[in-house]
This record gives sequence, structure tokens and C-alpha cells, in this order.
Amino acid sequence: MRKIFIGSHRRSGTHLLMESLKLNFPGVWPFKTHEKEPTDIYVCRDLKEVLVSCYYWWIGSGESLVSQIVKDFLPYGIGDYVRGQAKVTGEAHPRGLKDWEFEMFNDPIGFWEDHLAYGQAISIIVVSYKDLVNQPIKVIREIGRVFNLGEPKELTVNSLVGHHPTAKGRKAEKVLSQEDKDYIKNRLNIENFS
Repeated sequence: MRKIFIGSHRRSGTHLLMESLKLNFPGVWPFKTHEKEPTDIYVCRDLKEVLVSCYYWWIGSGESLVSQIVKDFLPYGIGDYVRGQAKVTGEAHPRGLKDWEFEMFNDPIGFWEDHLAYGQAISIIVVSYKDLVNQPIKVIREIGRVFNLGEPKELTVNSLVGHHPTAKGRKAEKVLSQEDKDYIKNRLNIENFS
């Protein structure tokens, strides 16, 4: 059994890639992490899509960390979250929050930037979520080539893995206001940003 470690920011396609690897390479045993630690593959996703997916995951999921601190988070809208104004204290969480968890809620753009830079620096290969969804066969073949896994078994991808009902159909372009998009653009200091 070949272990492959997959890292990503939360809500970036880790489960989709894990399931795709299991379906296509029966001898692969994928592990995931959202912490900053060495990985074989890093999955990156567009910041705006990550922000929207995280926000709706956290306010609508009974499984997530935020469901335990929902009193802190629910009063805030997505624009507050994008700007880091949804100040989460963690007082309602039984164990409290780790430093990186505070950053994830109180400076989500900075957290994403740091996470992405770290993942790109320490991983063998970086996979785009967009490519994984739009060109899954190409991505799976490339991973097979890089890790000497041979030819994929069936070239099958389950496109529903990792999608949460609360986020379904919520695209950043529709959910984020123009002010939110401008804030992100200015924060990242990007001139050509859609």
C-alpha cells in the first residue's frame, strides 16, 4: 500500500482528490491534512471560492469546529468574514481554539495566503481544484506519472465527494458583493482580478 499525503486549505478539494486516487489507483492510501506539514500533493483553490465555501460550511455544518462556537460566528455575514471582522473568541468551544484557528476566522485572507505559500513550498506537486474538477483525467494521470503509480485503473472521478449541501450552488461571483471582491483584490494587491 502506497501512502500519499495530501494537504490543502479547508474546503479546497482534498476529499475529491483522495476519492479519485482511491478509485484510480487501488494500491494508494491517501491521507489528508489541513495543518502546515509536509505533503506529497497540495491542492489549491481560488481564494474567493474558498471563502464562500468555508463560510457556508461553517454556518451550516453540525460536523465542523464552528458548529461548537456558532454563537461567535452566526451573527456575521460573509462580508464581515471576508474582512476579518467576524471576531471569533472560541469561548464556547470546549477546548478553546489554537492560534491558527483564530487566524483562520479573524484573518481568513492572510491565513489562505500563508497556507498556500507553505503548501507550494513543501509539496512535490501542486494540483489546482479547478483543474481537478474540469480536467480530472489529466490531473490523475499526472499524479500517477509523478509518483510512479502506473496507468490509472478506470479514470473515474466522483465529482460529488466533498460537496456540502449548504454550499451547493453558491459560487463566489454570485455571493460576494462588489465591495467584497474589491476588498480581496486590494488586500492581495492584484491588478487583474475578476
